[in-house]
Amino acid sequence: GLMIQARLGSTSTTAIFARLLCLVGFVLHYLACIWFGLGQLDIQRTWFKEHQEILCDAREKLASPARCDLLVDYGTQRNDEIMDKYLWALYWTTATMSGSGLVGEILPANFIEMSYTMSVLFLHLTMVAYVVGIIGNMVM
Repeated sequence: GLMIQARLGSTSTTAIFARLLCLVGFVLHYLACIWFGLGQLDIQRTWFKEHQEILCDAREKLASPARCDLLVDYGTQRNDEIMDKYLWALYWTTATMSGSGLVGEILPANFIEMSYTMSVLFLHLTMVAYVVGIIGNMVM
């Protein structure tokens, strides 16, 4: 970050947008990791258990060579299964943070996931206000 600022100047529009893009990317990744973890909880209903059939159908439509027995136990999962789950978690996070609400068919399936979803939506509002404020300051 400091090297970019030194080359472009601390008020450079390019540097500001690059920092904002990195910030959004990190936030999306960490939120997706938490959503992924919530899907792995050892409780009766989770977003992953409720939507396993849908996720499996999508995998088959994409002609993935991997089998469709997406297990919850980390010890028996293959890397491609974990990556599929992470990508679905990242998709959910991106759709939720985009402001379009819950897009698609991945919805919270228990109280913990609903609470987390509301927290993510609140964080989205906060981030939008932050970004709009930064862009507003650049224009002035």
